[in-house]
Amino acid sequence: MTDRGRPARWATPVARRAGVVAAVVALTLLGAGCAAAPATSAPDDHACGAGTDAVTARSVDVYVALLRHLVTQAEPGSRPGQVLYVVDHAVPYDDNAGAEVPAERRTPTAPRSTSTAPFTAAVRQCLVSVRFPDLPPIRLVRGFDDPKVVKSGSGPFPIVANGRVVELEGVPSKGERLELAASSNGGGGNNAFGGIYILERRQRTWQVVGRDLPWVA
Repeated sequence: MTDRGRPARWATPVARRAGVVAAVVALTLLGAGCAAAPATSAPDDHACGAGTDAVTARSVDVYVALLRHLVTQAEPGSRPGQVLYVVDHAVPYDDNAGAEVPAERRTPTAPRSTSTAPFTAAVRQCLVSVRFPDLPPIRLVRGFDDPKVVKSGSGPFPIVANGRVVELEGVPSKGERLELAASSNGGGGNNAFGGIYILERRQRTWQVVGRDLPWVA
């Protein structure tokens, strides 16, 4: 019974309509919340391990795809070096790298990062602890002059004795198509190359699909 002694099933039309509207709004908000919630972790079979956060997984996946491409480009048809020295922070594209068109005068075709931040602890841990297929072990360094980079020869242009030094730009936080500057340096003053690489995510895999502003030294 209602407070006026009338059965609830005889509620007024206005009250019935209000109840229906409230229910529809509640269901709509619930559905919208479920659809908008972003993934917070990578699949359990991710290379970095179960429970890896989505941001770390994205960065590692993009970097590994680009590193594989750089290794193939540096040594086509041959085995990669014994180690891959990766600079431990984001390195934006260098306008003096040898490209014909400075990066700031080029119209981007996809999201791109200008960060110079160090890799996060989670990204660092995954890169150095996991043996990725088709890549030599990864060792993080501060740069080409880091004492951990094994070199041979003397003078101003030593050669990297057992691998290459790679610089990578930061990974944009959004987008299924990205631009990422990178360089690979074997030392000697005439064994380096780079450019702005274009990557696309296809299902769960990132792939390099092009390169812009290429340079060779």
